[in-house]
Amino acid sequence: MGRERRITNTVGTIPNFTALAGTVTRSTANSTILIYDGSNDIATIMPQGSIGLNNSTFWLYVIGVSPFVARVIGIYKNDDENYSISLDRAMGAVTGGACAYVRAGVQYSYLNDGGADGTVNGVTIKNGEGNNYSPYEKYSNRPLLQPVSYVVATSTDFLINEEL
Repeated sequence: MGRERRITNTVGTIPNFTALAGTVTRSTANSTILIYDGSNDIATIMPQGSIGLNNSTFWLYVIGVSPFVARVIGIYKNDDENYSISLDRAMGAVTGGACAYVRAGVQYSYLNDGGADGTVNGVTIKNGEGNNYSPYEKYSNRPLLQPVSYVVATSTDFLINEEL
């Protein structure tokens, strides 16, 4: 497991995302399917044992005007060499959207350490406020994978500690 401590004053995710060299377009037949067109081998990045409805350790972050973060529950390679990525929830229309993947974190915390408000998952976080997510399930020593959070810190600074 790796630990990372960082300060951000941008828009992004907790844990931090890794950009993919390509774009995604929502399937016209199913709003929970994205078609990835790019040079990354999605099957190598997200091996079958690491994705699924209840145990996925990967999330997809579609970057744009209406950012979207969802758990990856399946992938398959199409005949045209593109990948179809199945998500745990539907998303609005997107064509040629920049995208990234995020590994689920075991534990993370954040603190608004700047001079203005920011948001985490749409909730306002005032200067000096923060949160800490436990790495274990209640009454258990089993690690608990935390959902990915979407952060907007464009006019402030967030101190983020994360463990993958």
